[in-house]
Amino acid sequence: GDRDTRVCNDEGGGDRARSAEIVDLALDATTGNVWVAYHQDAASIIDPGADFGQRDNQQFTDVTADNGLPSDAVRAVTVSPLGDAWLATDGGAVRIEPDGQATVFDQGDGLGSNAARDIAVDTVAIGGTSHEVAWVATSGGLGRIDPQVPSVVNIAAADGGFASNDLRSVTVLADHTKVVGINGNGATGVFLYVGN
Repeated sequence: GDRDTRVCNDEGGGDRARSAEIVDLALDATTGNVWVAYHQDAASIIDPGADFGQRDNQQFTDVTADNGLPSDAVRAVTVSPLGDAWLATDGGAVRIEPDGQATVFDQGDGLGSNAARDIAVDTVAIGGTSHEVAWVATSGGLGRIDPQVPSVVNIAAADGGFASNDLRSVTVLADHTKVVGINGNGATGVFLYVGN
């Protein structure tokens, strides 16, 4: 409707954002809800109601360490085509299914580090079955999580051809190539990883 609506934590109306320090947003196309990741203050799901532009319609559901996150320091959020939300936190990667079931994947499961900085989801065919695979940029390499198996594999710099294990970002291209951003240990740049 050619208007802006400010959603924040310090004004009236329907606002109830946990923090003004938003680090990432993701749309859940299956519900129309918006996931918000806050720096050091967990995450929220915003149900915009009938009209996002009407401040009193917004309903916030907080997702914190009290209800499933391993850390309230959330760095990134993405939502898979099936509606699973994936969060990169300082305590590992978290998958939250549409029913609210949260599963944490961390170093104990095989990630290179609990310091997850970014996360992206790819859909691949494995043995004739479609799998949603999460790719996690951590300070210890690139994590590959297949929750259906379940399996967690860490791809270190030596294995993936990265200049460093200190990964900052990841995205998945349409051809399933992973684009990985690095900024650590004197190495910076963008690398491509084509493995599955």
